Amino acid sequence: MPAVGQQFKQLPMFMTARDIKETHEPNDRKPGEVSPSRIWNRKLRESKDTKDTGGIPIKGANGAYEQVSLHEHIARTGVSQAVSIQDPQGAAGQKPLVFDGHHRVASAADSRPNDLIPVVHSPNAGDAFQHRSQQQKAATKAKRSVRVQRAVSGTDFMTQVQAHL
Repeated sequence: MPAVGQQFKQLPMFMTARDIKETHEPNDRKPGEVSPSRIWNRKLRESKDTKDTGGIPIKGANGAYEQVSLHEHIARTGVSQAVSIQDPQGAAGQKPLVFDGHHRVASAADSRPNDLIPVVHSPNAGDAFQHRSQQQKAATKAKRSVRVQRAVSGTDFMTQVQAHL
């Protein structure tokens, strides 16, 4: 908490992927990865791959749904889910960390480096992952709602079912 007479600093609600990479360290090192650039490069490679996720459904130009990588999805639509970053005051003299959203930042920096990305500031990793859990619950609820809407409308839903058969 600031001392008496000291002002609170307003933290940004949006940052570009370029700014996040320049001002924050990735918090996902693997053995042998010393430099942040190696981590960001690995995250970019992973975001271009669909083998782990099976791809993200997105409506193509012809109106049919197709499965694309996270990188392709972000290249087309941008980043809408907030990236969780460490509050600079919690970093204790070091570069603050990216807690969650490494793949989204790497993809956006590659395909849309000047787009603004929503960010959530957390003092520590525990708070960041609690926020992520809340986001995932909200996303699951939204997906269920979309499925119900599509089931009610019928045609769009049936087109998707037939495409997966």
